[in-house]
Amino acid sequence: MKKKEGNREFDIGARVIVNEKAPGAYFAQLGTVLEIVLGSRYGIKFDNQKELTVYLDAECLDPAPRANHIVRPPRESPRTKPRTNERSRLAHL
Repeated sequence: MKKKEGNREFDIGARVIVNEKAPGAYFAQLGTVLEIVLGSRYGIKFDNQKELTVYLDAECLDPAPRANHIVRPPRESPRTKPRTNERSRLAHL
């Protein structure tokens, strides 16, 4: 089930983030759409809350940013990797 409000369209299960138009306590919180009520209000379960469902207008919600891929640090090449040998490990003794 989809509900469209202007350019905003959120499905049940969509990830959303609360924008600056929402009441201050909810600003920048991430959550999941659980239900659509009265055409333009969404029941949201926030990630940092257990059981509470909060109802916000569509204008207070934006799609949550998605991570396209996991960013991993580059692998160390043998040229830049510090070498350890028996002498260097024992040098401090």
